[in-house]
Order: sequence, then C-alpha cells, then structure tokens
Amino acid sequence: AAIRPGSGLCVDECMSKWRGKDDRFGDGAAHITKIVRKPESVGVEIKAICCCETNVMMRIEPVDSKYAPRKKFAIGNNAGTAVTQRLTEPWKGTGRTVYGDSAFASVNTCVRMHQENGLHFMGLVKSAHSQFPKKYIEEYPFEHRGDSIFLRAESNGTEIFATGWNDAKIKMIVSTCGTSLQGEPHEKKCWTNEESSSHIYFKKIPRDATTAEYFSMTDRVDYHNRFHQGYLATERSIDTTR
Repeated sequence: AAIRPGSGLCVDECMSKWRGKDDRFGDGAAHITKIVRKPESVGVEIKAICCCETNVMMRIEPVDSKYAPRKKFAIGNNAGTAVTQRLTEPWKGTGRTVYGDSAFASVNTCVRMHQENGLHFMGLVKSAHSQFPKKYIEEYPFEHRGDSIFLRAESNGTEIFATGWNDAKIKMIVSTCGTSLQGEPHEKKCWTNEESSSHIYFKKIPRDATTAEYFSMTDRVDYHNRFHQGYLATERSIDTTR
C-alpha cells in the first residue's frame, strides 16, 4: 500500500529454515518443503516478487507442502503460470514487465499475463517448452559465441518472441517484449595459471538487448536469499523458541 514498484518486477523463490514438526503430525507447520539443492534444505518455500529498481520484496506466497490439498489453478494454467498471475494481481493492466526463471516461464505464462493481467513477461525456458521452438534454437548453426537468433509468432492474438543466445550453453528466452538490438556485453571472469604469472581478467561476450535486460533483472530475490542465508545468516544467528 505504501510503495509503488518501478517498471520491472522479478518473481522467484526462497526458503525460510524450519527445525520443528510439519503438518503430518497435526500441530506442525503447514508449509514445510524439503529441497536438497537449497542451502537450507528443510523449510518453508516461498514464492516472492520484488521491485527491480528498489529491490523491495512486494509480496510473498508460502508453498503448500506435498501433504496439503492441491490448490485449484485456473483452467489451462500450470503452477508456474498460476502463481505468477496471483503475485502480480495488484498491478494488473499497468504494462509493467515481469521477469522470471524457468520455474515460471512458458509460452502459456506469456499469453496469460498479457491477455488477463495486462503485463509483459520475460523468462528463461528450460523444461516448460510447449509451443516454444527449443529444438530449432538448439540445432541452429551459430557461428560465434555471443551470437543470437530471434523468432516471432502469434498465440491467441498475443505476439510472442523467442530469443536464443549462444553462450557456453545456449540460453533461450520467451517474452512479449524486447529488442534484437545489441545490448551490454556479458563480462565473464577468467584467470590464467601460467608459470610466469597468475592473474584474473574479464572477457566480454557479446549479447543482444533482450538477453542483457533479462539477466540484469532476475537476481532481485536472490539478493534477499544471499543476505538472510549467507552474509547475515539471520536464521543461524537469531534463536527462536517456537
């Protein structure tokens, strides 16, 4: 109610550590998830949305445990699309751009966000590649590292763009906005380990403006994760009694 976000919003996930019982035992926490790859593997998984300009976390939604009843998604929606629509509900029709990783990104998310929420979406495609030309981009004969390919299509009256960027691994982005102009290059940290000298240097990899925009906006929730579970380690430093 007090803070108006800027033109960009980032959706992602985070974890809040939990040491007590879960809801299987009747009086435990109702949202406990176990994800081995996380720094804190047992806790409450939270879907969050941040303002890309101020880095303020605007809204959060705890994820139900696997023992809880499944939430009803809108017809034709998957979990990533549904949670993105719920988190962006207060900013419907404002034309802002929402950035999300592969847990949220799909052609379906782009179409629903544009048609039902009045928002643009830009996200990284991995497993949710239905209607997305993933195989075509993977097999495209890129000549150099840093080259890009751009494809355009229309889905239910919504203009959709597919971008493929040839890095060490090909990155694929689906969006309803962006440009094929040249963007800020990616600075890759490298080092030499020669007998005479050893030093760090930065190698610049060309990239298009769409790819540069996406990767400059998608780490906002990760800032919070790094501070509360890394630099400040608040979950280890502050004791709780219940």
